Amino acid sequence: MDSNLIGIPIMGGLDSVIKKIDPDTQTLVNIGHSPQVEVSVLSVLEGGIIETLGDVAEPIAGSQIVIITPSQIDGDSIRGHYALITLSSNSNVKYEVYCVNAHVTLSNLHHSR
Repeated sequence: MDSNLIGIPIMGGLDSVIKKIDPDTQTLVNIGHSPQVEVSVLSVLEGGIIETLGDVAEPIAGSQIVIITPSQIDGDSIRGHYALITLSSNSNVKYEVYCVNAHVTLSNLHHSR
């Protein structure tokens, strides 16, 4: 790993692509000089400064960004069993959910075939 951003290791190079979240559409957009141009992460410098491999079309300071790394490094998409859940609370205090775990046991009684 080349460096880290807030303690998260980031691998620089052609395979790590940086995108910005469009605040209006909440979609990922490329930050290169045209919508088709992807910009790669070269490294993360001291102080959390991201050095890019390629020109950035506009400043991204203060923007929400996403660094997309290869699945060979950070895993594949979810496969197999999954669940759609709704979490609710009567409290007005905001919480950040880091992780939700579940244990699945296959059974002929509860698993449709």
